[in-house]
Amino acid sequence: MIGVVFSRGTFRRLSSVVEPVPDCTTAGATARYLVTKVWGGYFAIIEDRSKGHIGLLVDPSGLLPVYHLATPDHDLYASDPRLFARSGTPGPPVSYLALHAHLLKPELRRRVTCLEGVEELAPGVLHLPGMPEEPPQAIWHAADFLPSAQILDFEEYADQLKGLSTAVIQCWSESLGKASVAASGGVDSSLICAALSHADQRFDCVTLATLDPTGDERIYARRVADWFDVRCAERVYDPGGVGRKTDQSAGAGSTSSARD
Repeated sequence: MIGVVFSRGTFRRLSSVVEPVPDCTTAGATARYLVTKVWGGYFAIIEDRSKGHIGLLVDPSGLLPVYHLATPDHDLYASDPRLFARSGTPGPPVSYLALHAHLLKPELRRRVTCLEGVEELAPGVLHLPGMPEEPPQAIWHAADFLPSAQILDFEEYADQLKGLSTAVIQCWSESLGKASVAASGGVDSSLICAALSHADQRFDCVTLATLDPTGDERIYARRVADWFDVRCAERVYDPGGVGRKTDQSAGAGSTSSARD
């Protein structure tokens, strides 16, 4: 397992899965065991003893992206497509059709990328690269994690949400260090701020704005930061920075996208 893994039962970070897997003869059985026992941002390489191949599982959250490039001789997998070049493989060309589709709906996460022949593995799905006749198997299903007990009242559900969100956010904060929350004043980022505060974790807020009011959420981000008594860093997008290269420390080919 590559990445960050936490126990679903204890909310502790794991360095290994110490519990014996009840049925590890197939990759599918092991994958189903993992999604019920652990969570985080990970990529699992699982032995399929029944068929002598391996299975590949990206955790259901998709926090750790995994990209696939097939060559005449190898199947390559990487968390960043730029790593493919280290294998000696020529850099894949841009897929302009995929780029067009991405620009139309940039928030839609697709398996197809903007590079020819490079696809992202679907989260929560078991892939069997050595068995092309076997289709990918959906391992994670939301319905498996829905509450099955009696319906509770609003306050009880609120307490459950508070406890779970605080435990999850505390795990990440203790593993990765002080957080900078991309605050907008909306529900998602405000819940993260509340969970960090309740868990006594240090954090700041940050917000990016456009000069057009429709892309400016600074007033809401400030109110959230003021409520939790934390700093709020604000930056404004600079259209003039598009295509302008920064220094080498920012990474080759990067562009300047914000200014003070």
